[in-house]
Amino acid sequence: MKKSFKLVMLCTLAFGSLLVFNPKDKAEAATSSWKTVSGFGSGCQVRVVTDASTYKSTASTIDAYGQTNGKCGTLGYTTWVDFPGDGAQASERTFSGSFSSKTSTRSFGLNYIRKYSDNPQRLYVYFNFTKGSKSFADNVGVTVYK
Repeated sequence: MKKSFKLVMLCTLAFGSLLVFNPKDKAEAATSSWKTVSGFGSGCQVRVVTDASTYKSTASTIDAYGQTNGKCGTLGYTTWVDFPGDGAQASERTFSGSFSSKTSTRSFGLNYIRKYSDNPQRLYVYFNFTKGSKSFADNVGVTVYK
């Protein structure tokens, strides 16, 4: 009885240590901070979220979505990927639509992102949120190794 109890405890500790000390395999998402938007509704806040902050050469897409805190009503949006500083759009594609809490996840194929240099590129995923004639742009930066 003591031997089986010790064996069970040893197995439990071994399994538990694998869970605790196992490094994260999933990349950290890049998320902008919540931004308060005046004119979109009382207490309206928006942010931009991507599936990673760094995309290695094996990555195939940048996946992103826009989100509200639920106090904005229905918003329109357009999203794209941009180079910093020069105002040139990096992605060949833009997405548009409307949403009330979270947009659909939009995927920008890295094969369709213009290559600016052979070095890692800093890119920005932009969302332009609209309500009536008012608009608000937010973005989050990511690094792409291609």
